[in-house]
Amino acid sequence: MVDTNSHTYELDMRERLIIAQALVLGINELESVSEPYKEVSNILDMKYLLYNSFGDMAHVAKMMVMEHQKQDELIANIKRLKEEQKELNKELIN
Repeated sequence: MVDTNSHTYELDMRERLIIAQALVLGINELESVSEPYKEVSNILDMKYLLYNSFGDMAHVAKMMVMEHQKQDELIANIKRLKEEQKELNKELIN
């Protein structure tokens, strides 16, 4: 629930999913920061929020992020293979 000027507002399912996804992405980014710049307390707080305040959406959000990452990798591999194929075709022509 969100308290906006003494009015209580409960987040709907989509809003909880968006916030859970943002937390997953934020956690991933903060975890990728090298020491000594990694803000461990922020990571721990974000994990706490994800699992305790948005636990019903945590698994779904993680799956979504993982699937997007897989798709990005596949697209990058396809682009790389197309470039390699172009280079091979050029070599065959010459």
